Amino acid sequence: MNLFLGSAGCIFAEMLHTSPLFKGDCEISQLFCIFQILGTPNDKLWPGVSLLPNYKIDFPQWPQLNSFSQYLSSINEQIDDLLKHCLCYQPEQRFTAQQALQHSYFHCSNNNLK
Repeated sequence: MNLFLGSAGCIFAEMLHTSPLFKGDCEISQLFCIFQILGTPNDKLWPGVSLLPNYKIDFPQWPQLNSFSQYLSSINEQIDDLLKHCLCYQPEQRFTAQQALQHSYFHCSNNNLK
């Protein structure tokens, strides 16, 4: 059984930031908060997303995320990489729980914040 690590990634980011990463107050607001941080999904970020039934080409367009450090100021490269793999759009590129536990963040003695 595979677990959805997007939720775990959100909780991890919230623990680091001490507030929610995506602060929407309704469904569309929540989507736009996600888009503002991860970038608006498109076929380059997530091949085939435009074929999904509720995909809207006229969603506001935000650029693709370069680094979570733009939003979480006290993270190091390992945390940034772990979050990117937990919170990516493409399900086949998102970490499984087993892959996440193998990440260098969990095996490094220097996994402190910046």
